[in-house]
Amino acid sequence: MPNYDYKCNLCESEWEDFRAIEDRHTSECQRCGVNGTIKISLTRSPVVFNSQYFEHIASDPVYAGSKQQLKDHLKRHNCNMPYAFD
Repeated sequence: MPNYDYKCNLCESEWEDFRAIEDRHTSECQRCGVNGTIKISLTRSPVVFNSQYFEHIASDPVYAGSKQQLKDHLKRHNCNMPYAFD
């Protein structure tokens, strides 16, 4: 059964509930007993690593053919990994 996030329309409390797909629209608030509304959550799409030159990491552009090559280079030069590739 999937896990859904709900928010109460009356008292605005939030909770998670495991519900069958056909029952996902109804979940009772644990605080006041009113049916809650499903919260829509957006997930971040996975980042795909493309071989490229990274210009902002060092004084000269750095070419990395894989995420591991980039990590190794950054470790050797005591730099931080770009946020998008963490």
